[in-house]
Amino acid sequence: MKIEFFGPPGCGKTYVKEKIVGISREEISQKANNRVLAKVKKLSKYSPISLYYSKKLRAMLFNEDLSAVFHDLTISDMLDSIVLVATSYKIGFSSHSILDEGLVHRIISLGVNYNLSTEKVIEIISFFQPILKNVDVIFISASINEILESIRLRNRKESKMDYFDEYKLEKFVKKYDMICHEVATYFDFREIRRQEIDDFIREKKLL
Repeated sequence: MKIEFFGPPGCGKTYVKEKIVGISREEISQKANNRVLAKVKKLSKYSPISLYYSKKLRAMLFNEDLSAVFHDLTISDMLDSIVLVATSYKIGFSSHSILDEGLVHRIISLGVNYNLSTEKVIEIISFFQPILKNVDVIFISASINEILESIRLRNRKESKMDYFDEYKLEKFVKKYDMICHEVATYFDFREIRRQEIDDFIREKKLL
């Protein structure tokens, strides 16, 4: 069974993955930047399945005003990120995997950054539902205050978000939180609250 998480930044997605698989965030990052994996990603981008998904995504976004609100990532980069995971699920690249930011999270991230309506985000996720049937999609939730405090305490300087002022950061987190809750409710995805994370980790380690 595949597992993927979604939730606002600072809710604990990467922490959960680290504890279940037993490797650190740095090791996860190194694996993601592996040269062989990078080559596979590049080749898969032009596979018939990937091109089909990319075409469908662009069609669903055709009438949207795709101006970045928070991050200066290009729309192509964000769509490529979604298509990469969707293609790996479709071709069964791995029967067992854990993604701290899976397909659903990447679609929500697109929605947050490009100010898409929740309805549009749900429409896109619905399109990919057939390939999510064998994926355990889990929403990791936390209060706005817990999330903001977590982001402050980790004190990373890795993305544009880490340089937001307090007002913009809170606006960003609230937008994420709102869409995540509505998506979780609509699709009846399992929700794990921040205070339940350690119990969930023990549960998965026993499987």
